[in-house]
Amino acid sequence: MLGRRVMKTPNVPTNLSATFLVLAGLAACEKNPNAELTSSQAELTSEQRKAQQDEAELRQKQANERVESQNASRDDHAELRRKQESDRAETTAEGQLATSEAQRDVTHAREKMAQDRRDFETKSSERLVKIDAKAKEMKTKSAKLAANKKQQFNTNYARYMNDRDTVSAKINGLHMVTDDTWQNTKRDVEGKLDALENDLDKMDKGL
Repeated sequence: MLGRRVMKTPNVPTNLSATFLVLAGLAACEKNPNAELTSSQAELTSEQRKAQQDEAELRQKQANERVESQNASRDDHAELRRKQESDRAETTAEGQLATSEAQRDVTHAREKMAQDRRDFETKSSERLVKIDAKAKEMKTKSAKLAANKKQQFNTNYARYMNDRDTVSAKINGLHMVTDDTWQNTKRDVEGKLDALENDLDKMDKGL
């Protein structure tokens, strides 16, 4: 029979640098659910191919054994048949176990990815609501400004509103963003929300 599948165990780091790299990699996956999803999908594909390869190799090995045992006794043929059936069952079970574990990892990673998307959409929408509330309050206060300051405020406010509408459109379109581009989109939206808040802070100083 083929060698039994050995469950993978992480390599033990031999120095602090290696330890840091391992921890950094784990942290990256933790912060980037798409990286974890991509990794788990690749692992599932690898396990599926390994299971198929193991079964193909076993079929060839057993075919060779049957050819070699053509002149064996009836009892030897029966024993070979029992052994081959047992080997096939064991190889299939090992492949199914490894594939099943990898599939569970993929399912878990997909759940984390979906949760991350929901959380970010909610958080971004809530931030924009707070930004809008502050902008509305500032717009009301600007009515008391002198003519020249009010004109400057209105110019800045119009620019702010244009940027605000762009951010709002991005947030509304988050559900259409692919998992592969999710992290970049998150950074883009977060950066634009930060920029809106900074713009309001600067405008507020002129009130």
